[in-house]
Amino acid sequence: MAAEEQGPPSTAAAAAAAVAQPQVQQSPPQPQSQSQSQTETHTQPQQPQPQPQPQRQQGQEQEQQQQAPGPRASRFQAVLDSSLSHTLAKISWDNFAACYPTIAAQAPGTLRAVQRQMVDRLGALCKKEFASILQARNVVARLNELETLVSEAERRRDEAGLAGQEQPPVP
Repeated sequence: MAAEEQGPPSTAAAAAAAVAQPQVQQSPPQPQSQSQSQTETHTQPQQPQPQPQPQRQQGQEQEQQQQAPGPRASRFQAVLDSSLSHTLAKISWDNFAACYPTIAAQAPGTLRAVQRQMVDRLGALCKKEFASILQARNVVARLNELETLVSEAERRRDEAGLAGQEQPPVP
């Protein structure tokens, strides 16, 4: 964990030093000790710098949270939940006990607890992963946008008077 914490700051320190070097060359030389320049290099990455992208992502997250899922998004989430529950149902007690017959015979209560914990944990992890994918790819907003586009196209088709007639597509 300590290596992870040291990795990015050293990269950031190198990037900050590369950015700071042209600025030093443009300004008149000032007498500095070597320890002062090292201190400035190490303190520079620690200063908070504006990061526009996380602010933009926060705005998108707030917008997505405020936006209620439409019919397509609701159905998509229902299909995800149904698929997950059917998948987890395959880890039934009978299937699990068949994988561990000795433990099932000698300590069925313990094996049942392990099976139940495994199914619960796997379900929670899958739901969390699905939610992160939905958020990262902005699925709810895009499905709502698709719903809007489809309804707009239907409305325009109805306004044009082509509601009951099928027109072949123009090549």
